[in-house]
Amino acid sequence: MCIIRPAHPALSCTGELLAGLSALAGLSALATADPALAIQTHISENPAEIAFTKALSPRESLGEGETTYTGMYDVYGLLRHNTVLTHAVHLDEHEVAPIWHACDADIAHCPTSNFNLRSGCACVGMLLNAGVEVGLGTDVPGGFPLSMLTAVQHASICAKVVPAAGPPPAHTTFTDRQLPVPSLLHLATLGSAAVCALAQHVGSRPARRSAWATRPCGASHFAWSPVF
Repeated sequence: MCIIRPAHPALSCTGELLAGLSALAGLSALATADPALAIQTHISENPAEIAFTKALSPRESLGEGETTYTGMYDVYGLLRHNTVLTHAVHLDEHEVAPIWHACDADIAHCPTSNFNLRSGCACVGMLLNAGVEVGLGTDVPGGFPLSMLTAVQHASICAKVVPAAGPPPAHTTFTDRQLPVPSLLHLATLGSAAVCALAQHVGSRPARRSAWATRPCGASHFAWSPVF
């Protein structure tokens, strides 16, 4: 998987840089464009970042409607089927629905990092209800463990904290609800594989698909081993 990674967050990029990355990723007629390149960057990690990004992207530069972090990426052509946006802690539902349904971008949920940096809790249930593909990440520079099991545990805690403000809305499966264990395991396995465009190769265990499992290695240690 080859990735174009803009400097993040977006407030560190000029409009010219964002437009150039879009062209490089195959959204233009450039001879060097490569549509297979994925795009990965951050979005809506904390309120201060969002406010500064909006201030640097005035409404007139983004067309009609409210200036949003999502809209800024969209106007530069950086939201598409193999865009992976990390964190999404403070995305609003009205910001998600129209753009995500059109571009099919994905989210990498990094609860450990979000806890550690006091960024908040992403509304993963709302994203899932909106049809957004979500996977789990560790974001080690902002977090501390590499363990996906720790990420699952923290995603579970995050999903319990989000609905604490009130009852969940009616007629929703995930929004403002505790995520069940099967959903959490999906985020860590097939959901993460889908976000990385690897769902045809890893993430589940049908015949002829590789997987990874832990095996004991000494009294208190485990090692990762491929299982075929």
